[in-house]
Amino acid sequence: MLVADGIQLQQVVLNLLRNAIEAMDGMAADAPRQITIEVGRAGERELRVQVADLGPGIAEDDLERIFDAFYSTKVTGLGIGLSLCRKLIEAHGGRLGARVRPQGGAIFEFTLPLGDAGGPDGT
Repeated sequence: MLVADGIQLQQVVLNLLRNAIEAMDGMAADAPRQITIEVGRAGERELRVQVADLGPGIAEDDLERIFDAFYSTKVTGLGIGLSLCRKLIEAHGGRLGARVRPQGGAIFEFTLPLGDAGGPDGT
């Protein structure tokens, strides 16, 4: 069982999807555009949600910095979305990270604990 604030998790997923869409927006017209969402278990005690795209990807140097408040790789970005997403996931006892997708693009993945613990208030 997952104990979580559904609205907060919805905001996290929507932000990750919006970022994936925006990442692919500036690509060539004939470039493939694909977003994949996978939900499953990460071991017996965690839920795993993964959002992957075929956009331009993330520079290795930016993989951790993109979660810093007010840091953005977008020209018009505020640098608040991913920082807030990470805080929301961590408040639920989970982890949010990013990595380069081998076939191009980026993968954002978060895990949340399953069971009685792990809600936003730690109970």
